[in-house]
Amino acid sequence: MRPYLQTLEMEESGIRFSVVDNLCFPAHWHLQCEIVYVIDGIFCAGVNRQQYELKQGDMLAVGSNEIHYYSTRDSRILLIIFHPEIVGQEGGWPQGGCFTAPVVRRDGIDAPARELLAYAVSQTEANSLIQRGIVNLLCAFLQERAGFVAGGAETAIPHKLVQEAIRYIDQNYQEEISLARIAGQINVSKYHLSRKFKEYAGMSIPQHVNSVRLYHAEQLLREGSKSISDIAYECGFNSLRNFNRVFFGKHGQAPAAFRRGGQTKRK
Repeated sequence: MRPYLQTLEMEESGIRFSVVDNLCFPAHWHLQCEIVYVIDGIFCAGVNRQQYELKQGDMLAVGSNEIHYYSTRDSRILLIIFHPEIVGQEGGWPQGGCFTAPVVRRDGIDAPARELLAYAVSQTEANSLIQRGIVNLLCAFLQERAGFVAGGAETAIPHKLVQEAIRYIDQNYQEEISLARIAGQINVSKYHLSRKFKEYAGMSIPQHVNSVRLYHAEQLLREGSKSISDIAYECGFNSLRNFNRVFFGKHGQAPAAFRRGGQTKRK
């Protein structure tokens, strides 16, 4: 699925519960909201220029249209993705702003909320009525604990510029992309864009381009029908050697080994 403004593959209910191992995902944004609960390990995330390290028992709330990314190699999480209309805020949640403290630490989660989270982990296949109830209770808890500021980061001009850059990369990752080209497309100084992009995305534009290309390459490798060289060029890499180098840098193994071994599911 697309890393920017994704049309998420959810049930008709507008909710998806998943237990996910080792989730890595480049910077992206969408109307749907996310709640992360760390079951085990250490989970790293970035939300609107801030980076967070979550440990077992911690929670993270990601509101509508907030630029966020995940980078971790040793964790298991409950990932809840839902449309804001589930909590009565069709235009976006939290309505009219964003969270100032989106991470709620384990020691700040009271016993009833911990019990609800433990129950939620077991409800990945539950009916929509149960999942809707869980989401509404968790959102009520987060709105009390995660702070709130009116307006929010998504209204800031740098935030919108980075959103446009992410959009452009997602739509053109199969082609040759440069910082100057992206800056020209969105009519901004390449130096300003480079600085703001790294603030929001946690990496440089070339690194993000490679992350998006790798994401799509991983999906094609799992499908198993195309040759590795075809996948490399289809995903925008200018040579098989470059693809192998970038892929090994992320996974510690060649694309062929990745295909043979299979991987845990991702967002």
